[in-house]
Amino acid sequence: MKNKIITLIVLLIGLSNYAQSYTFDYNLKIRCVNPKGATKISTEEYILNSDNPNYQMYIRKDKTGVLINKINNEKYIMYDFLHSKISNKDFFNFYPSREINYSDNKLIDHIDVEKIGENKYFIKCYPTKKGKRTNLEIIVNLKPIDKDLLRFYYLDLGDSIRQKLIASLKEKLHGNYNYFIESFSTNYRNGYKTESYIDDIEKIDLKIITPQL
Repeated sequence: MKNKIITLIVLLIGLSNYAQSYTFDYNLKIRCVNPKGATKISTEEYILNSDNPNYQMYIRKDKTGVLINKINNEKYIMYDFLHSKISNKDFFNFYPSREINYSDNKLIDHIDVEKIGENKYFIKCYPTKKGKRTNLEIIVNLKPIDKDLLRFYYLDLGDSIRQKLIASLKEKLHGNYNYFIESFSTNYRNGYKTESYIDDIEKIDLKIITPQL
């Protein structure tokens, strides 16, 4: 009996070393379009933990998805999966995790944020503090909510730049960060533009356990 108990303890320790749990409390239905002709780029679900911005999950329209866990600003663990729903219950079939390294693909040294309307802000980014020509422009529309859900859910930039953008935006909010970005238009200043919208937002209670590296 003693040997069985020891075996069980070892097994549980082993399982804890190879499992990682994630909790999520909001599901945002997002839509991204190309403003030239309003061509749809993607329609996805963006699932997040409002208290922990270091991980998030995307579910695409074809029910494939990815869970992204940030280790640091350049290192991420990603879990691809298939999603299904049976009797209103979520099921996730995960593939083996992969590690990626991602560095910022745009030099931004100065950010200027201007309020241009009710809950509407114009973010202008420059490669140098003395620069006169922007290399990124974003117009943001905020909507009040009871939590800090300020995230750029579709932005082709590294996480450290996203953090700088959010931090600069928050400086204009006078300590009240209980908003989500209802929509934003992005001009990458290289001919590429996108518009992103939240069509619906849902409070959820979801816990996922994934295999560890």
